Amino acid sequence: MNKVITSKVNIFTGLNTRVLDDDKDMNSLLKELFLMHGLPNVEFYTDSQLFVDSLHVNVHLCIIDERLEGSKLQGLDVMEILRSMFPEVQIIFYSGTDNPITLKQIIKFRPEGYIDKNMPEALHELVKEVVKCLGNIKHNMEFVVKAKEFLKS
Repeated sequence: MNKVITSKVNIFTGLNTRVLDDDKDMNSLLKELFLMHGLPNVEFYTDSQLFVDSLHVNVHLCIIDERLEGSKLQGLDVMEILRSMFPEVQIIFYSGTDNPITLKQIIKFRPEGYIDKNMPEALHELVKEVVKCLGNIKHNMEFVVKAKEFLKS
């Protein structure tokens, strides 16, 4: 990966990310990749119910797979729960689905990003999308702080 991404990610300390993917090997790979790029505070889940139970107000970004073997809830179900509980949470859909109906449903929930796992450059694109989303979150948080300071004066 390039240095531009690596040099930016250290500013994201304090932002919390959750990954939901039923593939343990994929989670291990993503964990190594995120650590290599200095992306802090990432938790990985293979079960959708455990993922939903882990959510709290300090979750900033969620990366969700669509098909979750062995889970009651699938990725779209989890996305719907996320949007209802935490409308401000940023979501990246990371899936290999090419079903047009499923893709239309994903778009309905307006994720901040969609990465096709089948693309050769999928992992690189996912890291770029994570950095972009976390950067937007950080920027928005800084804006709110500055706006509050301005309103107090």
